[in-house]
Amino acid sequence: IRDVEVNNYGDVIKINTTDAGFFDRFVRLTTELQELSEKSNKDFDSAISKQKEDKAEAVIAASKVRVEFSNECVRKIEELLGEGTIRKVFRDCYETDPDYLPDEGNLLAFLEALIPVMEELFKERFSRLQNKYGVGFKGKRTRKK
Repeated sequence: IRDVEVNNYGDVIKINTTDAGFFDRFVRLTTELQELSEKSNKDFDSAISKQKEDKAEAVIAASKVRVEFSNECVRKIEELLGEGTIRKVFRDCYETDPDYLPDEGNLLAFLEALIPVMEELFKERFSRLQNKYGVGFKGKRTRKK
């Protein structure tokens, strides 16, 4: 299990590099959130266009779409990376405003910044496995003389 520092205070999230399915779930999460973002943008545009007469209602409807999207992103990220991940990443914001909810841009930027870290962690893991169990590995298949 590797610690990944997520802020200037030394807070970390834990990544289990021995979990064979973790990287796939991470990639799936980024894909899901991109798709959810596209849907959210359409819903946002729809909410604005439906409320042409009443600007206040349009703003409320559009805001509701963004809040729902952000809440869903936070839920999915914390489901994979652990409860409290978002509070750690955006610690400064939560200390200023305990009700803070990161927007789409901040959440997606966090995941984008995490991609090279994940690639490196799993590249290291793969390299260690290759060295240990590479082509020359015979394990119990070796003959005893």
